[in-house]
Amino acid sequence: MMEAGWLDEVETLLSLNIPHGAPSMSAIGYAQLAEYLRGDVELDEALAETRRLTRQFIRRQANWFKPDDPSILWFMNDVGVVEEIERCISTWVDKEPTEA
Repeated sequence: MMEAGWLDEVETLLSLNIPHGAPSMSAIGYAQLAEYLRGDVELDEALAETRRLTRQFIRRQANWFKPDDPSILWFMNDVGVVEEIERCISTWVDKEPTEA
């Protein structure tokens, strides 16, 4: 993300005076990079904190979305997955609505 211009994106948001509590600044890493750009922390500290928060988020998601939940369709990112997802969506859209 850094190589793709993430730091520039945060810098642009700050130049637009986007408040730190705005939704666009609430995603993991944005506040940390803003701290770096303001000179409050070093870049390696901001990135380390971003990695720590990302790991926490992943753990919460893993606890929330259980792999054996029958209401969730899981897909592996592999060759043909897009077509598989398209088939599932088509099947779901083509189903007749159930009557209440």
